[in-house]
Amino acid sequence: MAIEAYVFVSTTGPGPAAACQAIRHLPGVVRADALLGEPPVVAIIEAEGFAALDLVIDRIRSLPAVAETDTHVVRAVDD
Repeated sequence: MAIEAYVFVSTTGPGPAAACQAIRHLPGVVRADALLGEPPVVAIIEAEGFAALDLVIDRIRSLPAVAETDTHVVRAVDD
């Protein structure tokens, strides 16, 4: 079963546009958007299991424009 998470990203250097563009190209990233306010970028990621999810997060954190991340795993809520 796929695990989905929101990754809130603080940026450095060239800022949110560069970070957002780089994040969009990573495997496991469903969507990445620049935001007005803090944090300046949010990414939606998906992976098969927590180990694979950690790998996607590690790839995001290794980007030069990324200063810090805060990840929130999506919890399914039944209607």
